[in-house]
Amino acid sequence: MKKLGILAALALAGTAQAATIEDTARQLLARYKDAIVPVSGVLKIEIPGGGEARTQEQPLETYGTVLTADGLTVVSASALNPLGNIGPIEINVGGQPQSVRPRASTSQIKIRLADGAEVPARQVLTDEDLDVTFLVPDPAKGETAPAFAAFLDFGTGAAEAQTMDEIIGLGRVGKLFNWAPAGGLSRIVARVEKPRTIYLFSTGFTGGLGTPIFTRDGKPLGVVVLRRQPGGPAGSRQIAVNQAPIILPAADLADLVKQAAAAAAKKPKP
Repeated sequence: MKKLGILAALALAGTAQAATIEDTARQLLARYKDAIVPVSGVLKIEIPGGGEARTQEQPLETYGTVLTADGLTVVSASALNPLGNIGPIEINVGGQPQSVRPRASTSQIKIRLADGAEVPARQVLTDEDLDVTFLVPDPAKGETAPAFAAFLDFGTGAAEAQTMDEIIGLGRVGKLFNWAPAGGLSRIVARVEKPRTIYLFSTGFTGGLGTPIFTRDGKPLGVVVLRRQPGGPAGSRQIAVNQAPIILPAADLADLVKQAAAAAAKKPKP
């Protein structure tokens, strides 16, 4: 009888532990949902060749995480500019192969707030190696930038993780579902130490590029970005190879936040 009681207690303890990470995820989502923002823009792609560049424009949508009360926001650099870190590709010009380097730029960037308002933004710092771009609000002349009540400070209480640790991802479900906040669980499958620490995670839920990741006890672990091998083999038509989402650690992000804030303060509005 005593043995059955012990087994029951252990089962209840396991249930309580499973509920703890779920409760933590719900608390994080309630606290930080407004810090996860849709970001839109217009992507302009130019492909030189044949004496005249081919140009096309297309809408772009991604997500970012607000980092400060004045609206400094981090996004994946490759999500904002998919051609920012690739090498030359091969195209046909007059029936002959020609190696060209595509160019891309993103304009009309806007951060969508929880109330549906769209705030114009500008880029202040990009690190293509780490795949991060920082944005700040850029209101029209005579207008003021809104206050950002919800933001995530990666420099406070940041944590590390080990292989097999459970993690919590926050995000949004997209325009089709009115950008409803979402959260879920995943797991660290590898901790890469060199040349710098990054985390690989399983295919469980994460909120996508530019969204935050937390440890099971609710501490900021980092943000999801894209790691990719720039360029491709000679003669390749591929834009990028060997790319995979990773978690950029909070410590690296905290250092970049300081640089971005300084860049935003120095760079005057054009």
